[in-house]
Amino acid sequence: MNALYYYAIGFIIVYIIAFALRKKPYISFEGIVIMLKTDKLRGVIDRIAGISHGFWKKFTNILMPIGVFFIIVMVISVIYSLQLMYTQPTVSLILPGVDIPGSPLYIPFGTGLIALATVMIIHEGGHGVLARAENISIDSVGLLLLAVIPGAFVEPNQQEVEKANGISKLRVYFAGPMANIVLCVIAFVIMSGISGFMASENLYTSDGMEISSVVPSSPAEGVLKDGMIITSINNQTTNNYSSI
Repeated sequence: MNALYYYAIGFIIVYIIAFALRKKPYISFEGIVIMLKTDKLRGVIDRIAGISHGFWKKFTNILMPIGVFFIIVMVISVIYSLQLMYTQPTVSLILPGVDIPGSPLYIPFGTGLIALATVMIIHEGGHGVLARAENISIDSVGLLLLAVIPGAFVEPNQQEVEKANGISKLRVYFAGPMANIVLCVIAFVIMSGISGFMASENLYTSDGMEISSVVPSSPAEGVLKDGMIITSINNQTTNNYSSI
């Protein structure tokens, strides 16, 4: 069965269960958004923030200019991509376990879920830690589902956020993206170390493009197989991604 069917079945089951439990205090419906709330993780956030409120504030102060820089870069990138959208694909949908036709990326289901969970936990945890460092209460922590898009949230007390000064609000708002940037840097360093340790002449080659997976039910199915190396197309040499 196509992985998309499993996604559809999973989301339908989640919505049925959530609807059946809609009167429970920990289940909330906001239009098409389902929210599963809990207060059990607030203690973890408090302990992390309690390591040093001053450290978290200073650390975020240092990272905020970097965040502004990336905002500018992303806006420019989006504007630039609009010029290319009719000539070459600039955005590709990624679903763990699903081979999207035309997408150069394929992420295994298990690996994709672990990555998604890690990013969400780090992002929302960053908001929560800075909120507590600013002495803003956390009302709830939880998971959400927007149609078919999963997510997570940390819900600071809105009245206390409104009473906080401008720089405190900025620190809380920037904390999530900055936590993801730090995670990205750490992951890049680890990946570079591992790849540098494993690098060999046989690992990095320019002898062609290896087929990692074939899209089910596509014209290539039954003709191409995983592990095949494409060295030329229509008598044109294709040694790397750019040439192919």
